[in-house]
Amino acid sequence: MKLSLKNYIPLVLFVMISCSINAQDTLQHKYTLQQCVDLAIQNNLDIKNAEYRMQSNDVNAQQAKAIAIPSLSANITHGINQGKSINPYT
Repeated sequence: MKLSLKNYIPLVLFVMISCSINAQDTLQHKYTLQQCVDLAIQNNLDIKNAEYRMQSNDVNAQQAKAIAIPSLSANITHGINQGKSINPYT
C-alpha cells in the first residue's frame, strides 16, 4: 500500500482548522489603546536593538577606563649553575 501526498491533505486541513478554532477561542482578551501602545513598544525590535547597543557602549566605556589604569608587573628569576663547563644556552 503506497501512501501519497493526496492522502495526507485532508488530515492536514483538519488539523489546521482545529488549531485555528482553538486559537480564536483563547484570544478573548480585549486590549485598551494604552496597553496596545505599551505592548508594541515592549516588543519593538528597533527599541530592543537600541537598548542592547546602549548596554554594549556602556561596557566598552568601562573597558576603556580599565585600560587607562596603569598596571604593574614584575618578573624575578634565579639560577644556580655548577660544574666544570657551563653552557649558558641550556
